[in-house]
Amino acid sequence: MKKCNCIKQMIFYMLLIYCISSLMAYAQEGALLKPNIDVDALEVDPLADYYGLELKWSVEKGMNSNVTTKVTYMDPEVYLALVYFDAMMQGSTEEETQVKVDEALNLLEQYLIFRVFTKHDDDPDLTSMSNWEINLIDDKKDEYSPVKIEEGEAELRKAHAGPYYGRESFVYFSRYRSSGKKLVLNEETRWVRVKLFNSAEDTTFEWVFSEEALKVEKNPSAFHPYFRVMLVVVLLSVIILIWITRPRRVKENSEG
Repeated sequence: MKKCNCIKQMIFYMLLIYCISSLMAYAQEGALLKPNIDVDALEVDPLADYYGLELKWSVEKGMNSNVTTKVTYMDPEVYLALVYFDAMMQGSTEEETQVKVDEALNLLEQYLIFRVFTKHDDDPDLTSMSNWEINLIDDKKDEYSPVKIEEGEAELRKAHAGPYYGRESFVYFSRYRSSGKKLVLNEETRWVRVKLFNSAEDTTFEWVFSEEALKVEKNPSAFHPYFRVMLVVVLLSVIILIWITRPRRVKENSEG
């Protein structure tokens, strides 16, 4: 009887852990973001955590030729946090920092800025932005070409998994539509996407800004593979537990 109760408790806890982890994973599949539209109204925090903000606004995907690409929408809050962080690391004076902040605010008034970080284990040429074309797409399916691209040099970096070549580039799209009046990213925008493409691949990075768009993105069918895998694990665990306990039960019954 005690063994039976132990098995039931183990199954219960396994199912509980599965449910919690599944809900957490599902909740994180699409994170609702709130972009800062009005640059002038933004309250700048010189001590903001740049790396935390970068993580929040980044989308990372694997691409052809074993290239990994992380695209970060440099929301004004993120971009200014980077400016303050760089100024601190460079030991800039208060006056020098303010000059950099003013320059950043001027850029943010004109452009939607994206940081593109590409990496490859052993071939720096594969990280070059020249390998792809890049477009910005809004929820009206309008596409925009970059105004300019500032591509950095490929650098050999170290990581726990081993060295790799990484390249940081900044891509600038006009903040305004062709008419020059309406913002590309405004209060009504539900999502934006950055597309990196060439003749061999087409990879999209997306940022969702509305509950309605987020519900569409969370297609239940995308969750089914995780459910099936975890269900198989649970069932196998139950079978193993039954198999382990069954011989003892037979022996105890025969002795009785």
